[in-house]
Amino acid sequence: MAIKTITKTHNFSSTTEEDFSIDMGGKIYNGQATMALQGYDIGYQDDYDHNVRICKIRITNIKVLETKIDYTIIFELRDDGDHVGEGLVDIVAIADME
Repeated sequence: MAIKTITKTHNFSSTTEEDFSIDMGGKIYNGQATMALQGYDIGYQDDYDHNVRICKIRITNIKVLETKIDYTIIFELRDDGDHVGEGLVDIVAIADME
């Protein structure tokens, strides 16, 4: 058995909740896997000053299958004027492989 990690970057241009899947390239041992937020780069499309009202980045609904991990990312960035932000979200999948 060995620990395997895979990183992936997701690009968001609006508030969203999206489902993803990551193939670990082999059988995951006994369902031993998880996802983690590795980093993010967020902002607004214009150069104006924005007061951030909501900044939400979540990884949810993690389901470990035989060879892959399904997950959902919730992304929301808004200011006081309801301008919607955009950004990159880096995640890492970590699994104990057979």
